[in-house]
Amino acid sequence: MGEKEIFIGFSNGFGKVDVESLKEYVETHDVEKIYIFVRKEPLEKIKKECIEAVKVDVEFNVTLNPVKEAKRLKKSLKGKKVVVQDLEDFGKRALRDVC
Repeated sequence: MGEKEIFIGFSNGFGKVDVESLKEYVETHDVEKIYIFVRKEPLEKIKKECIEAVKVDVEFNVTLNPVKEAKRLKKSLKGKKVVVQDLEDFGKRALRDVC
């Protein structure tokens, strides 16, 4: 088995569709921890649902600049397998109809 990865996601907000997408991702990848950087605080119900669904350690961070903070964290985790993902282009949210 390979090295576990650390998933870093960033977006303006975080909701039910993101929970579903992360759950699917964790089912197919060996994820050790998830960091989520958002501008708007997710609802407690959504945070709890996410933690229960993915069954790995999840840390939510509210910041004015999610992209900058995600990149900063990735840099600090040098030497580890890190995946940084814009949640707007991830999973089920990426499949939304733009028309």
